[in-house]
Amino acid sequence: MLYIWKKKPPSEWLFFFTCTGGVFLLFFALQAALGTDRVPRFKVQIPQIGVGQTEPTVVAGVKIAPGQKMPFVSLVAVVSNTGAPSIATLFKLTVTFRDGTVKRGQLMNFDDGTPLLREGGFTEIVHDDEFLPTRTAQPIPKGGAVVGKLFYKIPDVSSKSDLTAIGTIYRLEVQDLWQRTYTCEHPYSVRTNLIYNFPGLRPQSFSTTQQATPSMTPTPP
Repeated sequence: MLYIWKKKPPSEWLFFFTCTGGVFLLFFALQAALGTDRVPRFKVQIPQIGVGQTEPTVVAGVKIAPGQKMPFVSLVAVVSNTGAPSIATLFKLTVTFRDGTVKRGQLMNFDDGTPLLREGGFTEIVHDDEFLPTRTAQPIPKGGAVVGKLFYKIPDVSSKSDLTAIGTIYRLEVQDLWQRTYTCEHPYSVRTNLIYNFPGLRPQSFSTTQQATPSMTPTPP
């Protein structure tokens, strides 16, 4: 406006605007440099999907016909973090079947020491301290990762063959403390159901008719 009036702005104004601009530039520079430390940045991975069946008596509140075994889904999941420390919550699982039907899993926590029979004759032993929601109740530090197990009952699925069909998609959603959602999709395959040993988890057992498989380290985030 002063230029329109052909007046030269006072030197104090020039100094003021220069300082103000410098402060804003410094603020944005610091925000760009430190912004990743102010919010969590999770990444979710599913290195293993297991399907099996077990006696319904070990799971409270799930109604199964007498003599019928209950199919379940067992996941090994990894939550890594490259941002600010935060806990992880939600653990919502949805399963999309080949016909397009989508069902949401019901998160379960079996009794400690419960043996679960997996596809292929594998036996999986449940340990409370390996339950992923328990392990992520403490903040995941920047540059850290937590591996753990999740177990789900899928409503209205009476046969484990429905859960192991090629083309079935498993989608896991996890939230940080700020309720930001992070997702991972993984298709079921024969390989995902194999027994592997993961760092931070006890070695998984197998039947005498099966041969041991080598250990596998989850893909780095």
